[in-house]
Amino acid sequence: MIFGGGGALALGLLLAAPTCGRPSPNVQAAGAPARVAEVAAAPAVVSGASAPADELAALREQLAARDAEIRRLKHELGIEQQRRYDREVTWLEYNRWLARLPLGEQGKNLVFPLDPSLIPPESQPSFAPASKPAPAPPAPEAVRAGELASRMNALLWSDGIRDLSVLDGGRVGPDLEHPAWIGPVLLRRVDGDGRLAGSLVADRMRLECSRAARTVTIVLEGGYEQVDGARTEFEPIGRRILLPLVDPDRWLEGCPDLFAADQQLSRRDDGLWDKPRVRAALNRLLAEDAAHGYWQVKDIGGIRGAELRDVQLLALDRAGRMQRLAFCDTLTLRASASGVELALRDGAVVRDGRKAPFPEGRMRIVLPHASAAEFAAARIPGFAEPDLLPGVAADAEAAAPAAADEAQR
Repeated sequence: MIFGGGGALALGLLLAAPTCGRPSPNVQAAGAPARVAEVAAAPAVVSGASAPADELAALREQLAARDAEIRRLKHELGIEQQRRYDREVTWLEYNRWLARLPLGEQGKNLVFPLDPSLIPPESQPSFAPASKPAPAPPAPEAVRAGELASRMNALLWSDGIRDLSVLDGGRVGPDLEHPAWIGPVLLRRVDGDGRLAGSLVADRMRLECSRAARTVTIVLEGGYEQVDGARTEFEPIGRRILLPLVDPDRWLEGCPDLFAADQQLSRRDDGLWDKPRVRAALNRLLAEDAAHGYWQVKDIGGIRGAELRDVQLLALDRAGRMQRLAFCDTLTLRASASGVELALRDGAVVRDGRKAPFPEGRMRIVLPHASAAEFAAARIPGFAEPDLLPGVAADAEAAAPAAADEAQR
């Protein structure tokens, strides 16, 4: 059968129709690997991979902030739970002690009404404290000792001494009319940070000073020092605390009762001696024996009777080089079996830049080759009469203000 051109086209379409909806088995089998390869080659899609870096950083910061907030809340919760536990323990302890009150049989039915007026006053339990006698007024000796302790603390503070203070002054002794010391006393020592470093306890406390050396010494007798729980007893001579570079006159004015009578503020010169002459003659005599060094008087503040006041001395070697410096409030010269003796009282020695007070406030200088007759011939105080008579000195002293007024006119 012969078909025309149009019929051939229609016949071809008819034959291809069954296979248009699905591929043939051979074609499907051949195309499957290709499609699998295409799927494998396709890039994997992850939910966070396409997010920008700054968004991830913001999320991490939010997570860290939430973790910190959680930790803070847990900490506050722990603190509040501990407080609640402590309150419960306190409440239980309160009730336990309340149950121990010895109320007896009558206390079983004891009622505390909200309004006390509902029960007669005579039936109400009394909670008023027992009356105590008024305390006796402090003794005058204790009051005076407290005043002296307060003045000492003020002087210590004003002189820049922060590591020592008086906590308790005890009482004035031996009595109020003749005060010489206070005690028993308690002193506190602190370190540079103001923390307690130790304490000093003494039966008696008195003061010594040296105007020439500019020092004040606190003398503690019969006691001990305690540091870190360890107690150290004082030596038989007591404990001496040196306060260098202070003004002794201020201490003498503030605490006169604690100083000896011979250290009180008074005139240091009676006007009967020629101080420049005495100083020159004394230096000449001291320099006569210079084989092993000698002493030299640098200054004399005054002369009263046989005592030289506020004296400064230099210790020199035989070449004239200074070895040490001594200050004393009082210097007395007298003859002894070994020559001539210089007795120094209430002073200090400076050696290599360090100042040390006299042991027990005393120091002796012995001149074994000196002659008492030479000191008497040189008219040194303690060996000869003064240069002026007391009456002449008094007249000169009385005429001095008038002469000064006349010179001003």
